[in-house]
Amino acid sequence: MNKKTIYESVKMNFETGEIQESQRIIKKTVTQEKFMRTYVADICKLAKCTGAEQSIILASLQFVDYETNELMINTGRRKIIAATANIKDSTFNVNLGRLIAKNIIVKIDNILYLNPRLFFYGSDIGREKVLNLTLKYEMV
Repeated sequence: MNKKTIYESVKMNFETGEIQESQRIIKKTVTQEKFMRTYVADICKLAKCTGAEQSIILASLQFVDYETNELMINTGRRKIIAATANIKDSTFNVNLGRLIAKNIIVKIDNILYLNPRLFFYGSDIGREKVLNLTLKYEMV
């Protein structure tokens, strides 16, 4: 939702009533939209996924936390994602396991993260922190 406030400044000759100078100042307030970065070099990994796996990833993007890339999936969100992806709950569970096995979703200490090499929602500094976290995970 965009907001716009207009201020008008008028200089007037009060003897003649003539407007000598008029100035309009427009102040715009724009709400920030949510954008997620996609990294082209590694996105080909997603192209090798099944349709259900791709649908789960795309439907899950709205639930990724800013700066941490943590994918918060609880029972309610699982149902929303499955409905958005047009798949059954059982199909969701199987394909979530496959996405973890393919390292598209990274699971560390029972916390799910969207692989920051594919997508990231946040700043470059936040991405570096998550990359270091997932890199340590891959080395173990």
